[in-house]
Formats: sequence, structure tokens, C-alpha cells
Amino acid sequence: MATNQNILAQARVVEQNLRISAVIPVYNEEEVIDEFSSRLVSALEKIDPDYEAVFIVEGTDATVQKLTALSKENPRIKVHYSQERMGLLWEAGT
Repeated sequence: MATNQNILAQARVVEQNLRISAVIPVYNEEEVIDEFSSRLVSALEKIDPDYEAVFIVEGTDATVQKLTALSKENPRIKVHYSQERMGLLWEAGT
């Protein structure tokens, strides 16, 4: 039978291993992506320095290039890109 101490110890282990992953779908956001990503990273760093920001990019403008450059500066930023319109943004309700 689990004691309260065992449950608390297990909860601490789970809490220590938690990590925030923000998944952000974007479509042709070249004009605003720098400011948005800067604000997002700032907020995530305050919550958990071990965060990751995953950008799902569709579109044809320079959004992917800007995010790729940011990901080289910050390894916590991940970029997944598709030139084809796969409807991921529509599926996400945007």
C-alpha cells in the first residue's frame, strides 16, 4: 500500500521531469514572427527554462527562413515545414 510519503516522492520525480512544449501552427506570418517568437520565448523561459517551442510552418513567405535562423540561435526552438498546404492550421482551428 502506498504511503503519503511515497506518493509525494513520486510526484516530485514526475514534477522534475515535466517539460513545457508549445506547439504553434503558422501560415505566412513573416511580418510578425520575430516579435511573436521573442515574446513566446520570454514567457516560456519564465515558466520553465527547459521548454521547447515547436513551430509547424505552412506557407510560401519567409516565415520558415526566419524561424530556422532563430532555431540555430536557440536550440529549444524546433521548426517543421511543409510547402504543401496540408490543412494542419485548419485542423488546429486557426
